[in-house]
Amino acid sequence: MPAPFNPSPPRMVLSRNHREGRQPHSPTDAGSSPQRFFLDEFQPPNFYAERRHLRTKRGSDGDATKESSAPDWRMRERLKTVSVVLVLCLNIGVDPPDLVKTNPSAKLECWVDPFSLPAGKALETIGRSLQNQYEVLQPRARYRLSLDPSVEETKKLCCSLRRNAKEERILFHYNGHGVPKPTPGGELWVFNKTYTQYIPISIYDVQTWIGSPCVYVYDCSNAGNILHAFNRFAAQRDAETATEARASTQKDHPDHDKEPHIPMEACIQLAACQANEVLPMNPDLPADVFTSCLTTPLEIALRWAVTQNPLLSSISPEMIMKIPGRLNDRRTPLGELNWIFTAITDTIAWTSLPHDLFKRLYRQDLMVAALFRNFLLSERIMRYYGCTPVSSPALPATYQHPMWQSWDLAADFCVAQLPALLAEEGDGPPVEYQHSTFFAEQLTAFDVWLSKSLTAENPPEQLPIVLQVLLSQIHRLRAMMLLSRFLDIGPWAVNLALLVGIFPYVLKLLQSPAPELKPLLVFVWTKILVVDRSCQTDLLKDNGFMYFIKILASHSALPMVPNPSGLRAMCAFILSVFCENFPIGQSACLKGELVPALIDHLADEDPLLRQWSCIALGRVWDGFPDGKWAAVEQKLHEKMCRMLRDPVPDVRAAALYALRCLTGDLPRTDHVITLEVHVANAILSMITDASPLVRRELVRALAKFVHEYTDNFVAIATEMAQEQSRNPPTSSDDAHIPGSVTGASDRLNNLPLIDAASQTSTQSYIWKAILALSVDSFSDVADVATIVVDYVMAHVVTKLHPPSVPQKTVYADLAGSAVERISLQSNAGEAKPRQVSVELPAPVGASTKRESAPNGVSNGGSSGAPSPDLVNDAAGRKKKGLMANIDTEVFFEWSCTFFAEPQMQTPDADDPGSVRFIERQWRRGRNKELSSHTLSTPRYLGTETLQEHVRLTFQGAIASKIAFHSFENHLATSDGHHEIRIYDYAEETQMQCFDNGNPAGSRVTYLRFVNENDLTLVAAGSDDGVMQLYNKHDDQGHIKRISAWRALPELNVTQGGAGMVADWHQASGLFLCAGDAKLIRVWDANKEICVQTLPTKNLKSVTCMTTDRAEGNMLFAGFADGTVQIYDRREPPLTSVVRTYKEHPSRVLAIRQVDSSAGQDGSSAVISGCGTGDIRVWDLRLHESVRHMDMSPGRNITAFDVHPVAPVFACGNESGIRIADWNHNLLGTTRYSEGFLAQRMGSINCVAFHPHRLAIAATSSLSPWISIYALNNDHPHTLDI
Repeated sequence: MPAPFNPSPPRMVLSRNHREGRQPHSPTDAGSSPQRFFLDEFQPPNFYAERRHLRTKRGSDGDATKESSAPDWRMRERLKTVSVVLVLCLNIGVDPPDLVKTNPSAKLECWVDPFSLPAGKALETIGRSLQNQYEVLQPRARYRLSLDPSVEETKKLCCSLRRNAKEERILFHYNGHGVPKPTPGGELWVFNKTYTQYIPISIYDVQTWIGSPCVYVYDCSNAGNILHAFNRFAAQRDAETATEARASTQKDHPDHDKEPHIPMEACIQLAACQANEVLPMNPDLPADVFTSCLTTPLEIALRWAVTQNPLLSSISPEMIMKIPGRLNDRRTPLGELNWIFTAITDTIAWTSLPHDLFKRLYRQDLMVAALFRNFLLSERIMRYYGCTPVSSPALPATYQHPMWQSWDLAADFCVAQLPALLAEEGDGPPVEYQHSTFFAEQLTAFDVWLSKSLTAENPPEQLPIVLQVLLSQIHRLRAMMLLSRFLDIGPWAVNLALLVGIFPYVLKLLQSPAPELKPLLVFVWTKILVVDRSCQTDLLKDNGFMYFIKILASHSALPMVPNPSGLRAMCAFILSVFCENFPIGQSACLKGELVPALIDHLADEDPLLRQWSCIALGRVWDGFPDGKWAAVEQKLHEKMCRMLRDPVPDVRAAALYALRCLTGDLPRTDHVITLEVHVANAILSMITDASPLVRRELVRALAKFVHEYTDNFVAIATEMAQEQSRNPPTSSDDAHIPGSVTGASDRLNNLPLIDAASQTSTQSYIWKAILALSVDSFSDVADVATIVVDYVMAHVVTKLHPPSVPQKTVYADLAGSAVERISLQSNAGEAKPRQVSVELPAPVGASTKRESAPNGVSNGGSSGAPSPDLVNDAAGRKKKGLMANIDTEVFFEWSCTFFAEPQMQTPDADDPGSVRFIERQWRRGRNKELSSHTLSTPRYLGTETLQEHVRLTFQGAIASKIAFHSFENHLATSDGHHEIRIYDYAEETQMQCFDNGNPAGSRVTYLRFVNENDLTLVAAGSDDGVMQLYNKHDDQGHIKRISAWRALPELNVTQGGAGMVADWHQASGLFLCAGDAKLIRVWDANKEICVQTLPTKNLKSVTCMTTDRAEGNMLFAGFADGTVQIYDRREPPLTSVVRTYKEHPSRVLAIRQVDSSAGQDGSSAVISGCGTGDIRVWDLRLHESVRHMDMSPGRNITAFDVHPVAPVFACGNESGIRIADWNHNLLGTTRYSEGFLAQRMGSINCVAFHPHRLAIAATSSLSPWISIYALNNDHPHTLDI
């Protein structure tokens, strides 16, 4: 049973929850409680799984954008039937010589009995009746009657109508019931002037007189002869016209003033029967049954229905003609029947015809649409009597369509009430008309389809009916709700709705004041504009756009809207599209007070509304000086600059987008220059943002300044290039771009008025920032910055080009050295610059070759040899202008794709019937079982040797980092340089091998899995201070970098140093990064910004680090001098160090907090180990260690790790691995050099425990493989994983 109707708008889930990665509500009515299926508290949240990570470009990771290209649903050539000629050749009282009529025979013409009046008067009455019937279809057309005409009269009338109609459509109706049948040659018959002869007229001549476009209706026997001959002659004429057109184009002076030719094939024909058929003569039918179907469909349909239903034998034909009401009043029986008939015939045509043909026949011309609706009825009735109507263009057979049964039911329901209704008119008892349930039932059927099908292969047949229902106030709300759910399915559903003709209806509804329609109309318009943005003029007409401004400006509560912010965000989107490259729309929005309405929402709690408020402001300002001046006068740039500190990256990117649209295109007065400098200082601080989405918009914003002040930036780049030639870059430079830029921003923000020197200084920082961004770790960012660098360098080459030096060499030296110098300054001590996505010609003798990333991972770097056309390409960019080379609308287009996604459906992760939900449920149970399993300490093994359980061959360099996946049989390794491999150790196969993209000479120093409970990512940190994240690690060849940022810009790269040391806290979504730097940075995964900076208060490097597993507030760090420090992140940074231990004599190799009896009183403790084999247990309440163990007396250890759950630890050196418990009981060892012929494997350089199993992986400095060992209490010398 379908769900009962609830007159409340559907719940729209455009909310903060959706934007922050929490699952939206299910698509239930606002008045009901949605059914939710939550995973329990064990399921941690997924980080780096937002749209900005999964889809950063148009058309990526899905087909939403590909589908959103709308078909041409508009009628570009809308025609109107302006003239109608009615040619009646009845010759009343004289039968045609080639036809023998039955007795009795059909005799009614236009519902008039021709023998009830004198012949002449009857002919005039029939003619006027036919005209009246056509006027119901098209009342504004010019009608001309031609009753029993001659050839001359017919020609004169047709030619006159074509002259008056010009290029509009004419309807030619021919009734040949009183003349011979048309001939196979296409001749129809009229009379001579004395009515003594039948005179043939070729349809070829009629084509000549009437021309095109035209609608031909042939109501006569053998009418198919005319139709087929017409098509032959039309093809011949069109071919001749095409030949003449080609010949005229070859002349020296073609006739441009000639009227455009409309092909004869554009004409429409409706014929009563085929070429070999005779019209039915059943006395129960009118003689012109075909014309009756076309012009009075209800009368003939109900008459025929009565004859087909024996239960309606009490209904006479005279009663049918007296149905109460008016055709245009849907509240009356006659109007309701007409409404139902229109909906049914539209539905039959929609489901049977190709969409292009449907649009041409049913949406181009009101007269044609009505005729073809009624033509479907004529096929149904006349086929019953052995006659087949035909048309051109031809239609498929529809007389057995299942929707006709719905019509029969509706007709029977109405006709059954007819006796009582007519009796009431004759002073009978009052009777209340029972309205049909047809539309309610069809809406229910549509609702059932929405709950079951949702596929483009099986579209709903009720769409035309829903369209008709929008006209009724009774059903409108429910129809809008169902239509919203349908449009929410995807762009293909929107395309279908536009093709069926929804647009005029929803455009007209913008004038409706009904408050309950507001959320639905906004949602429908949002879905339409996502697919087709060509509606700007339509919204401007009748001030339709003000409907959305009023919603934005209104501070009153919106009725039945559970999420007003989401509704207003959709309004902001609609107005953004309305203003896109549409100055008239921008001016109208400015006058309509859109800007103040948007400013009020910049502080809304919903980030989606904040984002689209920024975007809409940018759209009002973009390329529109009046809007920019208004913003300057109101100092709106200051409010937008404050939005750069928003906690949501999408909002920060939107603020950058708006600020870019605000700058430029204004006279450079002192006030404007001051504003631009202040804006530049504000956005320069965003260079340290962790979100690639934000940094990409930052580049585009900075590029706008370069575009506006190209000469200044060319001078700055030239000066830098000349300085470069005098002072080559060295790794000892301590200048570093992010800090310099931030400091400049702080200083310049205090200036009330900017002088020329300050402006030049800011532009210098902008240029350095662009150079730094051109070697960004994320390719999308670097690619855009590289375009800016190339553009400026092309000007520099032109400025400094010596005649004797090849231009290519000059360009290579300047561009390459500039980028290299910035890279060295931003990462002091780095051996080679990070060449991410910058493709510049390498200077002679210099090498910038990057190692390519296999498996589809983009390094964002150059592949070594430059393109031979690179310099020419830079020159081309210079000629076109900078902003013409940059796709400035990527962020806007990406933001729009959010609304193309379903907003009212339960996400797969929350849908109990989806594969995704079942997978998550199974994974949750498995993970919970593994996590809750208590690992007991293996029994004492003495000196028994552990046996190798799994050996994974590591091709190439030696593995230096190993990370187990907590729940899958996956192992991540790094070779100590730039290559990362993923293994399935259960299958002993390699799943993935890819290049991390860090610069040559740097190495991966941090590796682990993130989001291990669900959407697993691989995090890799390198000693250039960059953290990178990858998804699809288990999809062979499809691994993808989703984020990268410089997590530790202060990192100093030293030979043999610790590099970047990091720890990931899954519960709070924090990355903590330290290493060869004086700071520890804490990055928030949701905000993608650095939320805390802690000074290490130690002159040595951090070599290992971990956090408490509960809340991540306590930070434990080990240093190169053996110091162990405990930080409390809740304290102020300067007082965050709460414990300092200096008992280790050498470098701390690893540190971990464990929850067990290691501490006093069974409390949690911290275990650390240093290079001399000194293992210590720390109780945080005490100032010294509570336990001390020496695992390698007299010898150093090279690797150390602690099991996070079981009370065991392992250390390794050149003699192998030793595993012990916290009581210093040796549990097992490995020996690589036993035996005379045994291969010596070198010292152990890495050991790693499995988080939830008694297993350990290790690799040595000389072994080309990774060994995995496991302990089992029952069989201590065997492995069991």
